Amino acid sequence: ELVRRAIPYIVVGGTRFWERAEVKDAIAYLRLLVAPDDTLAFRRAIHVPARGIGAATMEILEKAAAEQGVSLPEAARRLPEALSNRARLAVAGFFELLTALRDMAASEPADHVVAALLDRSGLLAQYGAADEEDRSRRANLDQLVAAAAEAVERGSDLTGFMDEVALLTDADQR
Repeated sequence: ELVRRAIPYIVVGGTRFWERAEVKDAIAYLRLLVAPDDTLAFRRAIHVPARGIGAATMEILEKAAAEQGVSLPEAARRLPEALSNRARLAVAGFFELLTALRDMAASEPADHVVAALLDRSGLLAQYGAADEEDRSRRANLDQLVAAAAEAVERGSDLTGFMDEVALLTDADQR
């Protein structure tokens, strides 16, 4: 609420909203929707939730990116031959999800895209609300959808929302 009303605040004894792992995970996916070759976002999103892409797969992708002189996400989209069938399916599924969400972002408001992302990616499902921590994490993800809805009310699309998020996360770091 303080962020929404542009009231300066300091969090004492807790993690700021934009620094919470579940929020950072969702933001990584969203960054990939607006900047498909964002290597840092790719490194974070590809592993959350777990989809069977481990160190060996990442090593193959890193090597392919270096050899081809392309970004890590671009090398992954090309599905290097050295990947196992299981890894190829996992990586291909990840990019199919991103493509579907990117297509959705072209015609749907940002809050709908964020909500769909949380559902389809499995980010919401990994917090089964079994305990207080899971409920808190789910509430944080719900707040992210609410923040996107507020951006839509101000006339922003997904790219505009991500620009706002970048400004807010920069402000949090000061």
